[in-house]
Amino acid sequence: MASTPHDGIFDDDRVYTTKALALLLGYKQARSAEELCEKIGCKIKRIGAKALVTGYEFRIALERWDGEEPATN
Repeated sequence: MASTPHDGIFDDDRVYTTKALALLLGYKQARSAEELCEKIGCKIKRIGAKALVTGYEFRIALERWDGEEPATN
């Protein structure tokens, strides 16, 4: 995947743990980053105990997100 120019802090070509994502976003816990990913519809891949998010998928999900809370049944 080729890197695309944008002004974000996330690199499209990198894979972030939710802990690293939390640190970049100013959260203290990885669970907060996981909740944000769930909220905006970003896919989290789990490999063993690690929760991983690609920079590309996070950026796309954030751009698609309309700022609304997801509907709960």
